[in-house]
Amino acid sequence: MEFQQLKLFLAVADALHFGRAAQQVGMAQPHLSRAIARLEEEIGVRLFDRTSRRVALTAAGERLREEAIEMLQAERRAQQAARAAGQQRRRRLRIAYVSAALYRALPAALRSLSSSSEPIEFALQEATPTSSWR
Repeated sequence: MEFQQLKLFLAVADALHFGRAAQQVGMAQPHLSRAIARLEEEIGVRLFDRTSRRVALTAAGERLREEAIEMLQAERRAQQAARAAGQQRRRRLRIAYVSAALYRALPAALRSLSSSSEPIEFALQEATPTSSWR
């Protein structure tokens, strides 16, 4: 199963009409119908109940719809994270703080450091008088 197949499936699942979904994704309706039939064959279950008057999701189709939405959102997040990593160099700053600094000094320091031109990832750890930081 590929992301493109999931996108086509979601177009039909949202429109509940093969013709409108095909128009939405910019392809001919017979090609979209074949793509959905191949997806159903690959998965081994019917995703849509089709009649000459209506299209409805089966229980399997409903479940796939939920999962497909999550997978496509994860795909977008992965692409964005990769682009961000490729475009910017991220620095990591480890900070140990005592509880007295939690309300004034630490937030002010984090705001000041965050305003730099390079993105900084903070790793915060509360320190105790007996703790050591490595």
